[in-house]
Amino acid sequence: MSDTKIVIITPPPINIPEGMMGEDKEMAIEEANQWKKEGPRHKTYMSKKRYAEGLMSIANEYADTGRVIGIDFWRALVEEKLKEDEEGSWEELENSGMWPGCGLIGAKSFDKGWFTDGLHLDRKGYAVLNRILVESVVGKWPELAPERL
Repeated sequence: MSDTKIVIITPPPINIPEGMMGEDKEMAIEEANQWKKEGPRHKTYMSKKRYAEGLMSIANEYADTGRVIGIDFWRALVEEKLKEDEEGSWEELENSGMWPGCGLIGAKSFDKGWFTDGLHLDRKGYAVLNRILVESVVGKWPELAPERL
């Protein structure tokens, strides 16, 4: 078991469509978003973010062993969405809390191709996972590169 290599992959965010209109039209956007932040969908979204941060913390604790790598898939999907939209930065999202897919009014959603149903990945999501997984594994353990197996 001393040769065992471990890859810890964080879960991706979920994709909650932007706030539903109707009752929200009569509320100020800020009030509507505050109400949404208390709802189960947004809490699930933010719980996945905290869980991802916790997994990366654990992976970092074992990084010196040379046997464990952490892949922050949650962050990679968000950053890829920012790149696709050609706007915003991680720091701006940290300050605003308007994460892609969080469901708040004014926050962007992941477009078609990222998720099939808001939870399960589609081709763009899997493409990001594949890219970062291969880059991370081959970067850390070059002997596992496909051409060397």
